[in-house]
Amino acid sequence: MILNRKAITRMQAGIVIVVVVVAIIAGAYLAMPPAPPTVGPTVTTVAPTTVTQVVTTVQQPPIKVGVPVPLTGPFAAQAKYLKDGIVMAAEDVNNAGGLLGRKVELVFGDYEGKVDVGVTVFEKFVTQDRVDFIVGGVKTFVALATMDVAAKYGIPVVYSIPAGDSLGQKVLSDPQKYRNVYFADLNNTYWGELEVIWLKDVLANNQWKPRNHKFALIAEDSDWGRGVCDIWKKELTAMGWQLVAYELVDMNQVEYTAVLAKLKALDPVLIKSEITSAEAGVALTKQRVELDIKAMFFTGYAGEVKDYDTLAGALADYNIYYSYPLPMRWVNDLLKRFPDSDPIGAFWGYDSFMLAVDAVKRAGSTNWDAIGQALAKTDYKGLWGRWVFGSSHFPLYGGEYLAAGMLQFMGGKKFFIWPPRLKTQESNLPFMDFKVPPGTE
Repeated sequence: MILNRKAITRMQAGIVIVVVVVAIIAGAYLAMPPAPPTVGPTVTTVAPTTVTQVVTTVQQPPIKVGVPVPLTGPFAAQAKYLKDGIVMAAEDVNNAGGLLGRKVELVFGDYEGKVDVGVTVFEKFVTQDRVDFIVGGVKTFVALATMDVAAKYGIPVVYSIPAGDSLGQKVLSDPQKYRNVYFADLNNTYWGELEVIWLKDVLANNQWKPRNHKFALIAEDSDWGRGVCDIWKKELTAMGWQLVAYELVDMNQVEYTAVLAKLKALDPVLIKSEITSAEAGVALTKQRVELDIKAMFFTGYAGEVKDYDTLAGALADYNIYYSYPLPMRWVNDLLKRFPDSDPIGAFWGYDSFMLAVDAVKRAGSTNWDAIGQALAKTDYKGLWGRWVFGSSHFPLYGGEYLAAGMLQFMGGKKFFIWPPRLKTQESNLPFMDFKVPPGTE
């Protein structure tokens, strides 16, 4: 095709126009502001593991522990020391990073030493406070009722001090029902047998020559008091001793003159009491001295309580009772934090709490049955010794397990007198001049 000059000129003009238009469009495009960057759902400058850790720490609620203690009423002093030990244990757990990465929070319930209030406190722990487990308790008669509340829901409980044999018997009557209920203290059978074993040792080694073989028992009217004294009755009568009196008294009784006057007339060479109240124990000790009753005297649990030492003083000299050694480092730490506390009372709170903490750690969760199963497999070294639970959910004792000793008050102080591994001083039995009954030399 042959183009003339006019056609070429028109073509050139069209090309120019197209070039100009493209240039204009390109310039306009280049002049536009840049589009904002696309915003994604995550910030890549923060490591995912760091984000997860921060969220876990902030969002995890505390592990709540119900603590039933009779902070008012007749057992308030004992409960105060128990509370000191539990608070100290919780502080130690939190200072070490918490439990399962969470802080521990204590929820106290004052049951006033009453069964009905104790039941209400346990119900509230579960249904309102939503606690993860329960640690505490002082008296067997309250525990007998509250353990049914715990069993109804299945919540794990470690009772700190309740130790009546009736508790273990209840567990054995329905192991599945009470599968998550455990006891930190040794049962009353152990404590009664321990004293009798010491007495047999003293007699066998001719350290004491009693003028007769008569004995009397004074027990607070509770499962604990009757339980320990029943052991004494069984063991000593089997040894050929004569039980001349078995007196049951109110737990808060402080007037014993009539009871002691009766015993003095019966002339027992040994009096075993099992009373838990310090005030009651001190009253019995003082009135026995006032009546000048010459008999080896066993104070029972009251002798363990701090207030007994303070109130009885030298009047308690020569009295015998059971106890257990505690690490002095822990005792000093306790008294630094709680100057008016009692190591013997606080220790039960501390170790019972740590028993539960150990179970939760091994369970790896706060699932109630998982904690209960962990408690069943406990093998824990505490302040006193090695805790392993038996079929009645009480600790095993003797040998490689828990073992206590006998103490005696002398000069207003107390000393371990048995067994040899604990002994800090020889026993002092003041009635060596008694006439030896014929045929017992």
